[in-house]
Amino acid sequence: MDLVGLDQLGARYPNLDAVEDWAHVLSGGEQQRVAIVRVLLQPPRLVLLDEATSATDLATEADLYEQLIKTGFTCISVGHRPSLRAFHTQELRLDGRGGWQLVPIAA
Repeated sequence: MDLVGLDQLGARYPNLDAVEDWAHVLSGGEQQRVAIVRVLLQPPRLVLLDEATSATDLATEADLYEQLIKTGFTCISVGHRPSLRAFHTQELRLDGRGGWQLVPIAA
């Protein structure tokens, strides 16, 4: 939890089996960071992220994606923030008529 900036949450809830109404206890950004913790604890080979950092600031977004990149996950992100491009090598462009194009993202 320290890796994603939730060290204070671990101090408040040291028992990971605690039952709470988390949607009311945690902010949207905290909920998104908890989701990243779950990915880090049970590593899949492929991570699909749909607006996974939309409730965080850009610095937190960068920290979360850097943690995922360090682990070697293959990440597919859906999002509206242009900042997400920095964490990917390709972009899927949809034309709205059923067509698509996979385009390399320049470094």
